This record gives sequence, C-alpha cells and structure tokens, in this order.
Amino acid sequence: LRRAWMATVCAVLLGMMGSTLADHHSGQAWTLSDESRISLTSTKNGLVSETHSLAAIKGRVSGEGTVELQFDLRAIETNIPIRNERMQTWLFSDEPVARLSGNVQPALSAKETAFTIDQPLTLEANGNTVMLDVPLTVVREGDAVAKVAAQLVIDVADFGYASGIEKLREIAGLKSISTEVPVDVKLVFVHETS
Repeated sequence: LRRAWMATVCAVLLGMMGSTLADHHSGQAWTLSDESRISLTSTKNGLVSETHSLAAIKGRVSGEGTVELQFDLRAIETNIPIRNERMQTWLFSDEPVARLSGNVQPALSAKETAFTIDQPLTLEANGNTVMLDVPLTVVREGDAVAKVAAQLVIDVADFGYASGIEKLREIAGLKSISTEVPVDVKLVFVHETS
C-alpha cells in the first residue's frame, strides 16, 4: 500500500512538472524567419494568371500569443521591372506597409505537432481594415521551428485598390484585371532564445 501511495505521489509530481514546463514553453516568443514567403496571383483578361512574390516580411509572436506581421508592399516581385514600378506607383506609394495581427494563443496551446485551426486575423492595408477568418495549417519541427501555411482569396477592392488596379489596366491596355487575388502563405517561425 505504501509503495502504491508513493507511486501515486511521484506520478502527480511528475505531471505537475510536465505541466509547468509546457506552460513555460508556451510563454516563449517566436520570430519570423527569412525563409517565409507569400505568393499572390493576379488574373488579367479573365484567363491569364501570373504569380508574384513578397519576401519583405517582418514579425513575431509574443509569449502571450499576439502575432504582429508587417509587409513592405513596395518589395513585391512580379519578375517584370516595369510592372514592379507601376504597382509601386499606382498601388503602394501612399501606404506601402500592410499589417496583420491577431491572437494565436489557441495555436500555441495545441498539443499536436501538426494541425489545422481556423484563425481570426486583422489585415490593415491602404488605410483600410478587414477581418479575416483564415484556416492555418501548423507543423512543428521539434521545439525550435514552426511552419504555418494558409491559402485564401483577398478582394483588394476592400482595401481601396480598385482605382489603382483600373489605372494599371489602362496603362497595360488590358480588358480586365481581377481585384480578387489568391494568396498562398508559407511562414516559418523560430523560437526566440533568452
């Protein structure tokens, strides 16, 4: 009986230690890695799709679960220099930085190493704010790295870019440029070391 009681006490103590370590681990912050990438697809004349990339991303997740990301939209790469310049001039000259924020504590608290979670996020761009509900796929690689992937479609008209898109259409002599932009997100977060 004494041995059984001792075993129970040891199990409880080990469980408490494990819980404390888990709580401490979840309180650590994460920094966005330079490996992170965002791809955007534009569609012209209703049929032709082209993929552009955005790598100028900065951000972190605090120990409390607050995520804050910043995107320098002037750094968008379309692989055509003149098109880059036109987008910088007619879309991003006034408000070049977009911001994404939210509380991802539920994702930080998850015990699984790979999972999908619906995440409310706030995207601010061009002086406009839109609430998004984004399915995030999270894969943890050990304790040091977490990879986050998402796919969504953003209507850039919601951010006041419709007139700039129309100007780009006129300059390029196109029939149409869609304001609906599929976005493919691949973010890599690394645990901050104290």
